[in-house]
Amino acid sequence: MYRIGKEELDEIAKLFETRKMFRANSTLREVENLEAEWAALVGVRHAVCVSGGTPALICALVGLDIGPGDEVIVPGYTFMASALAVLAVGAIPVIAEVDETLSLDPEDVERKVGPYTRAVMPVHMVGRPANLEGILSVLATKVRAGEYLRWITASQGNHLNVITVEEVCYFKADNKYTMVITPDGEALIRRPIKELAEVVDPNVFWQIHRSTLVNINAIAGVTRDYRGHLTVRLKERKETLPVSETYTHLFKQM
Repeated sequence: MYRIGKEELDEIAKLFETRKMFRANSTLREVENLEAEWAALVGVRHAVCVSGGTPALICALVGLDIGPGDEVIVPGYTFMASALAVLAVGAIPVIAEVDETLSLDPEDVERKVGPYTRAVMPVHMVGRPANLEGILSVLATKVRAGEYLRWITASQGNHLNVITVEEVCYFKADNKYTMVITPDGEALIRRPIKELAEVVDPNVFWQIHRSTLVNINAIAGVTRDYRGHLTVRLKERKETLPVSETYTHLFKQM
């Protein structure tokens, strides 16, 4: 439930005392501080505050390149902004049932996911959290025949995040886990690299080592040493990735 106490009221009082309610000319720089702290909390490089929930949803959808022809699953019980934001970017809202959490029912989400689904939008209603674990579990395993994996559920410290596959630089086997490497950091999933290789798009992810799948869109270049061994350089990561001799033929076209 919501927790509002003296600490929160004191912070608001300080803002009122400055008589400067907006980002411009603010002496407390509360907006900039919030952006920096939130970015650090969720493990990304940047965060941007907007004026309200509706523009936030629109920005998120635009950032995911969701538009005409795409579908977004939204709960049947929610504020109208959930569906209106989807319509604002030209996509189609697909209404799913809610359960006792008052948000999306994971079982109905599983039924509603189709070939045009690009996003699922849980909404925490009246202070009650949605069943994110159940929804993420459904999405992590929902790969229909003829479709490739679009998102994964990964652990980052104490957080459980959904990562779109297209933002992954590479996957690397790590004992019983697989490391998910993005420009912003690292996460872990309980899924073997062999299984991942079967569900990601082979035109996007190349296996370059028995333990490594690399996103070809993240490759900056390939170097060859005097022994003929190949090494992959990445656009947004400093480390390099060795290429096993078995997979060197993939780079003849690059």
